[in-house]
Order: sequence, then structure tokens, then C-alpha cells
Amino acid sequence: MSANPALLATLAGLTLALAVTLFFALRARRRSQQLAEQLHDEWRLRHAATPLIATVDGEGRIKRLTGADSLGLAPVEDGLPASFLTVALLPGDSLAGSPPPWMMHLTQGGQERYLLGWPAQEAPESLSATRRICLSPASSLLGTMDELQATREQLEQLTAMLDTLPLPVWRRDASLRLAWINRAFVDFVEGNDRTGVLEDQRELAATPAFGTPRRLAEKARESHTLETHSLPVIVKGERRQISLSEMPLQAAAPGAPGYLGWALDESAAAALSREFERHRQAQAEILEAMGAAIAIFGQDTRLTFYNSNFARLWRLEERWLDGAPSYAELLDSLRARGAIPETENFRDFRSRQLARFTALPATEEEVLHLPDGRTLRVVIAAHPPGGLLFSYEDVTNALELQASYDTLMAVQRETLDNLAEGVAVFSSDGRLTLLNPAFMRLFQLSPPETARGPHAAELVDRMLTVFPHPDAELRRELLSLALERSSRALRAELNQGLVVEISSVPLPDGAMLNTVVDITDTVQVERSLRADNAALTEVGRIKSEFLANVTSQLRSPINAVQGYADILQRGQFGELTQRQNDQVDGILEASEKLRRLIDDILDLATIEAGMLSLDLALVPVATLLSEAGEITRDWARRSDVALVIDCASDAGLILGDRRRLVQVLFRLVSSAIRATPAGGRVLLSARRSPDGLEITVSDTGLGGPGIEPGLLFTPFDRAARGRDGEGPALGLTLARNIIELHGGSLTLGAQPGGGTRVCLTLPATQALPLLPDDALEDFAMSARSSAAGLQLDLPDPAATDRLGEALGPLLAPGDSVLLEGDLGTGKTALCRALIRRLAGSETAVPSPTFTLVQTYETAAGPLAHLDLYRLEEPDEVLEIGWEELVQDSICLVEWPARLGPHTPRNHLLVRLEMTATGGRRARLEGRGSWQARLAAAASALTGVAGLAELS
Repeated sequence: MSANPALLATLAGLTLALAVTLFFALRARRRSQQLAEQLHDEWRLRHAATPLIATVDGEGRIKRLTGADSLGLAPVEDGLPASFLTVALLPGDSLAGSPPPWMMHLTQGGQERYLLGWPAQEAPESLSATRRICLSPASSLLGTMDELQATREQLEQLTAMLDTLPLPVWRRDASLRLAWINRAFVDFVEGNDRTGVLEDQRELAATPAFGTPRRLAEKARESHTLETHSLPVIVKGERRQISLSEMPLQAAAPGAPGYLGWALDESAAAALSREFERHRQAQAEILEAMGAAIAIFGQDTRLTFYNSNFARLWRLEERWLDGAPSYAELLDSLRARGAIPETENFRDFRSRQLARFTALPATEEEVLHLPDGRTLRVVIAAHPPGGLLFSYEDVTNALELQASYDTLMAVQRETLDNLAEGVAVFSSDGRLTLLNPAFMRLFQLSPPETARGPHAAELVDRMLTVFPHPDAELRRELLSLALERSSRALRAELNQGLVVEISSVPLPDGAMLNTVVDITDTVQVERSLRADNAALTEVGRIKSEFLANVTSQLRSPINAVQGYADILQRGQFGELTQRQNDQVDGILEASEKLRRLIDDILDLATIEAGMLSLDLALVPVATLLSEAGEITRDWARRSDVALVIDCASDAGLILGDRRRLVQVLFRLVSSAIRATPAGGRVLLSARRSPDGLEITVSDTGLGGPGIEPGLLFTPFDRAARGRDGEGPALGLTLARNIIELHGGSLTLGAQPGGGTRVCLTLPATQALPLLPDDALEDFAMSARSSAAGLQLDLPDPAATDRLGEALGPLLAPGDSVLLEGDLGTGKTALCRALIRRLAGSETAVPSPTFTLVQTYETAAGPLAHLDLYRLEEPDEVLEIGWEELVQDSICLVEWPARLGPHTPRNHLLVRLEMTATGGRRARLEGRGSWQARLAAAASALTGVAGLAELS
């Protein structure tokens, strides 16, 4: 299609009007000539029989009438008035060059006469001069005259119609000269009047390549048919495209001389045609890009357009499709290849399909199941230019997905209906879209109340009836669970004594999922466990207070006994006998044992209360073993036990509390000596390992057969006694606790062949190789200063991030970092930097303000980020799984004061505060084993920001 249909219809209408007007004009002209010839012939016959000559003056009065008696007319006296009518013909229609005829109406003596005549000489343009007119009676010629006049009027009307046409029209004579033009022609060539244009023989247009329209007329004269030509012209300063047409008049009116021409302005049509072609191309590109197969068939049922998907769908060659096959041929081809379903009567099926082209149907849609298993959705619509548009969409996968979806929804519905937990889903507009029977049962809802999808506010008002103490705050909490897009949880008690936990989870489509779990049994167990835990905590407190009171009350008498016994031994009250000296020595030995026991009890109570601090320093391992051996060597000699010290040359240094470590080795060696019979051996050794430093105390003594290992770490247990009646349990318990404060561990096992082996393992961060003296001095100073705390200036937020990134590699599952500070001091920012250091820089780290806890999987292991600001009671932390998290994960805790008694003994405390300059200050303090670990990491952390103060 190359032009706008509306424009084509307009041009066709103009052409048809022109053709019809020309046809009738030519016919009227031809009839006018025939009547004029007939009239002239009859006049000549009559004038020959009765010659009549009238002399007419300039005023139209007959001065003399010759031959009047032959018509029975009286002589003319003094002039006879008469009325004249000129029968005018078109130019060129006069007979043999004669002037137009005259009609005379003469009244005389009550008689009317009509006379027809031609001037005897060429008539002037008016009646101002006297002339002679040859007349003859015209009464019998009136019919011919009337018909001639009517034909003349019709010809004038048709000529006026040609003048009103908006396109130039012209007529050429037999010599191809312009004989007549309409007004549009005059305007087109910008002429002044019609006569001037005809005199100048100004043609409509001319181009060097084509020439003038006269050349087109010559072609029409040669071919005797219509000739057309299109060419560009300039009209009134504008470029226009016109179509010229020339045709012989004989083609329209046989026998008519000359040629007829007209011009059509195709500028608008050409522009519209180009625009329409662009739209057509754009439409073709759009249809080509569509996923559906598209084919357009014209009114003649032949293919006018198809896209590549159509060829692929039916596996047709594009060369065959480019041949514009008919729709019937397409159906025959598809049937021959078995591409469409077989029908009982294919001929009737094809006829029904072809009938759509003539029935002008509305848009139709049908589903077509192909033999190869595919299913097509077919849409047939009328194409505006004519014909039909076919759209084929492969919906096989869509139907399979729909079936799978329906099955999945049925399974989901069955699953939800049989869940013990209540489930409700609220859409983004707050209306209930899904709930299961468990939800209805817990809140005593009926199907009519939920069938119409009530709003969350309406449903919450109905749910409040099952709560014992409904109030505005509870209503607000329930509404927020249904409407606010955040993960939250609410624990509440219902009328029946049930305790439920209502949780909300935002869904990807904007809806909110609410789940309700009956946790009545869990709550009862928790309450029982809390009561038991409170009782155990109280018992432990009473025990610790009892031990503290007992030991403090026993110190003074023991000191007094030791003082008096020492006075007696020195003989201040006189010399003692040998027996008395032995008894005084027994008193001093027994009091010393009692004093050590009291000290151990005090240390154990201090450690269990988390109040024992370590005085960390770098100590050579060989020095520790030597000091422990010096203290116990005399005791071993008296017990006839060989004490052997074996320290590897690469044992190096250890970062720890020298006095406490010597105390541990003393307890272990003394216990080994007590457990070893005379002639036995106790070995104290140290060596480095991939895990750090191992210090071993082994003996060849009793080895503890028949004693449960757990009892050896139970203070005051009677089953764990040595040969002298003293038990190792208290000493082992104290030793283990001190080693754990250093971040290490203590293990107890049997020696091959008999005896006991105790192994102390300190981590690699505590065990260091030997350093030069100056480095050793600097590191020892840093370690001693960092034992209690490390203070860092953080001048900008980037420094806070760097501190978090530096802390990350120091952490492992089981570590806890507690962050204190006011709002805005950067606790969450530090946690976010630490988490991204371990989990990846692209990890999203939302604040756990509302969720309480956010968990992550990192390269170092599981990590939990907790914000306990919203907790009211310390025991609430148990409900979010604190006991499991603190054992298995790296825990970052904001607002750790909410932990209360659940605060881990070993942790790193980070206190953040704002400075007067707008920066931040961080104070890091180690608790338990973190004292030594913080000291070891001090040099690395001080590189993060300026070290303002070491305390």
C-alpha cells in the first residue's frame, strides 16, 4: 500500500466528477451543434421560399420590411418595434463561420409572429448600427429553438461547473492549441484573465526533461488513449508535485474534435504516502519484534505480510511466503505436511475459513491443538486496509505452567490447612487474602467473617475478643504486625490460658505473612527452667558468700596460730625439747596447708565471680619452669621423688601473668609429687607446637585409676584424694580456670604404663619466639599497658570503619564483643565495618534494632549482630537463642547491659564516646581470656588510629 486510503478516495472522487462533467458537457456541445445545423438548414429552405429582409436601426426598430406581404404582414409605417433574442453559441460552434442567429418576436394587428434570421453581413457587437437581417417564419421551428436554448443553458451550467473545480482543466483544438481553460488553470499559471492566457498560449508547466503538457497531448494523439505524467513544479514559490493527464475527446464523446487535459496536485498525497510508508515500515518492525507469529492476508486472501516467527512456527520457506500465496494455498500446504489437526471434511473446513474474508467478522479467538503437541492461541481480526490479521501465540509452556501452578496451589492450600501453626496473609492494601483453619481456631473466627476478605483493622478488632486484657496498645501491636513491612514478633496470652507467638514476615509482592504458634508448653518449660536457674544462681551466690566469709574468718586464726608457732620455734619463750619442736613443726606445716587451701578457695571464688585480673607481661618459658622447680624441689627430695625439668630451646616467651602461671605449675607439680610413691619421677616439660605452647606435668604415681575424670575437677570431692589424704581437685580446678583466663586449656590423661599426665596449652597469640632486648622491652611495655585497656582516638567515621576492619581477623566462633556507648557514637557503624570485613564488602548489613538479631555466614564462621535496646528483662535474651549463639557464633552485642547475669565471662568490651572536637574515642578492655589477647593485638590496633592513651 503506497498512499493514504482517504486521500486516494478524495482524488478518485475529483477525477470522477471531472469525467462526468466533461461527458455531459461534450454531449451538450455536440447536441448544440447538431441543433444549430438542423436549424440553419431549415431556415435556408424557408428563406428561399419566402424571402424576407428587415432593416433594423440602432434602437431595435424595424424601419423597413421587404417581402412582408408574402407573410400577410401590413406594411411598416414609421417604424415597428420588435424584440430580438440572440441565440449565442460557444466559440467555435458557429456554422461555416457565420455569426450567431437572431430570433425576432413581432406583434402587429393583434398577431404574434416569430421570425428567425441571420444578419446579411457580419453582425457588430451591439445593435448600435442599422443592419439588414434575412428572416423567415420561425413558428414551426420553435421546438428546435427551445431544445437548442435548453441545450445551450445546460452547456453553460456544465461550463460553470468546470470553472468551479479546484484543479486546472483545459481543452485543446485539433491543432493542440489551448481552446478553453477554467479559472483554476488561470490561477495556477498566475495569469490575469482567461483571454490573456489563451492568447499567450501559456502552458501549465514545463521542465527541461519533460517539456510542456503539449508534448503529453501529442502522445495522446498518437496513442488515441489517456496519457499521464507526474512532474515537480514551482507554484507561487512552493515546490509541488502534479500529475498531468491528456486524452482525446473522441474517447469520451465520439466525433468530438480536440483534446481534454487536467492536472491533479499530488503534493499532499506524496507526503502522506511517504508518511504512510514510514508508518507501515514501523508497523512491520514492531510486528517482526513481537513474540507472536503474525500474518496479514489482503482482501484477495493473499499473504501481504508475515514475520519471521510465522515462518518458524509453521516451518515454511520464506521464499515460498514471499510469493504471496493465498490463504487456501497455505491451508493446503499445512494439511499436506500434517501441521494442522485433521478434519472430517477438509473442504468444508477450508470454505469456512475463507468465508471469514467476506463476513467481516469481529475479533475472534480460538485455541488450536497441533499434532506435534503444541497448543496455539489464535486471534483473528479484521485488518483496517482490508483482509484479515492472524496472530498465533504458542501457549504450550504457559498451559503447563498454569497446570503446575494450580497443582502447587492445591498442595500449598492442603499444607496450610493441615499446619498446626496459624497462617494469615494480608495484601499491600491491608486486606486479608489467605488464612488457614489453625489461625481461625486460635482466634475463634468463623468462615463468614473471613470469606469477604476483611481489612486488617476489622479483623484485629475481632481477634481482640480472645485476649484477656485487650487495650489500645495491643491493638496497635497487632495492626503493625499486619501492615508494617518489617520482621517482628509478639508474645501474648489468650483467654484459654494459651500463650502464642505472633510473627510477621514481609513478602516480595508487598504482602505481609503473619504466623501464630502455640508456645504454651515451651513457655511452661522456660518458666520451670528459669525458676531452676534462679535457684541454682542463688545457691551459687550463697556458696560463694559462704566460702568468702569462711575463708576471711579463718585467715585471722590461722595467722595467729602460725605466729605463735613461729615464736615457739624460735625459742623466744625458752628452748623446746625435740618432741616439742616436732610438734611445733607439725603445727606450722598444718597451718601452711590450711592457709594455701584458704588462698585457693579465695582465688577460685574470685575467678568464678569474674573479678580476677591478670598482670600480663612477657616471660621466658624456661624461667617459669625453673621457678616452679625451685619451689617444689625440696618437697620432691623429702618425698624421694625425682623432679626432672625439660624445656625445649625454642620454647621462647609467653605473654601472661607470671605469678599466676607459677602458681598453676606449683599446684600441678605438688599434686604430682603427692601422687607419686617413693622412687618415682615427676617430669615438667615445655615445647612449641602448631597450636602454641604446651607445658606438660607427668608422673609415675597412682594415675587416678577408678576415679571419674570429672571428679578430679570437682572441688572438695572425697573420691579425688592423694596418698596423704589431700585431693588434687581444688588445685586442678583453680589451675584450669587460670589457664582459661589466659586463653588456653588444661587436659588430664593417663600415662602409658601408669601415672598421670597434665597438659597446659596456650594459644599462639600468647606464645612468642625470643625477641631482641629492645623489642622485648617495647613489647612488654605495650602488653603491660594493654592488659587493662587500650584507648584510641577516632577523628573521623573512616577511622571507626578501620577499627572494625582491624578487629575482624581477631575473632573466631565463641568470641563476644560488647559495645557500649550513647546513641550516635558509632556502635552500628563499627559492627557494619567488622561484618563486611568478614562476610564481604557487598554484604547488606541492616540494623537489628527491630529484629533484635541479624545472623551472617562469614569466612571465620557464623556471626550474630544483636541490638538489645528493646529488651526489658535480662532473661528475654534467652528467647532469641543467646545460649547457642554465644557458644557457636561470633557475637557483636550493642547495649550489653541488658545481658545482666548472662554476660559471658570472656569478652572484649568496646566503649565508644564522642569527643569535644566532634570525633570519637574508643576504649577497649579485655575480660577473662581477652586480657591476654588484647595485649597481643595492641600493636596492630594502635595502627588504626592515633594512640591517645594507654591505661
